[in-house]
Amino acid sequence: MRNRPAGSPAPDPAAPRPDSGRESSPLGRGLPNLHRHAAAETKEPPLMPARPATAASHPTPAQVKIAGKLAQGMSTAKAAAELGLSEGTVAIQMSHGNRRAGVRHRHALVHACYVTEQLARPEPTAPPPGGVDDTETKILWSLALDGTYAEIAQHCGLSRDAMKKRIRALRARWGAEHDPHLIALGWMFGVLDASHGTGSHQVT
Repeated sequence: MRNRPAGSPAPDPAAPRPDSGRESSPLGRGLPNLHRHAAAETKEPPLMPARPATAASHPTPAQVKIAGKLAQGMSTAKAAAELGLSEGTVAIQMSHGNRRAGVRHRHALVHACYVTEQLARPEPTAPPPGGVDDTETKILWSLALDGTYAEIAQHCGLSRDAMKKRIRALRARWGAEHDPHLIALGWMFGVLDASHGTGSHQVT
């Protein structure tokens, strides 16, 4: 961690970056202070070992717009149709967006865009349907911080098949279409927030 000059104020991790280019989202606009559901506050979620920090920049506004569509639960085909793009263009833009954000997966890109406030953070709502247990919390955080399925399974002490089954069950219970949508719902239900940074710059 870098030392700040004496007397300088601590940086606000939730403050928007000057070039962030916010996008609106029907999941709700961000609030200065998110109120996390009590069930998610019972213990600090154990995190996977942080990957080496990656040189990262902000995804472009076009890439953020696509990420926002995926966060709403749209498929690649639906997002492409909504934006007047080909599916190939969407795939290329997401690949470039991941690279710029220093992550490997679309779900980690969605989380990074919420952390940096390039996407408006979902407003926390009611508790998640059926609650969320410790293993599911670990899985959600591991997805948000760019873990692969193999890494997450090892971190949670599960076989890969058992871990994938847990993700499918969580998606079904929450009505998530895919992992990027699951991350957005994790924010909306107060399970995820900006406290641990992004997959490229994890805060422990």
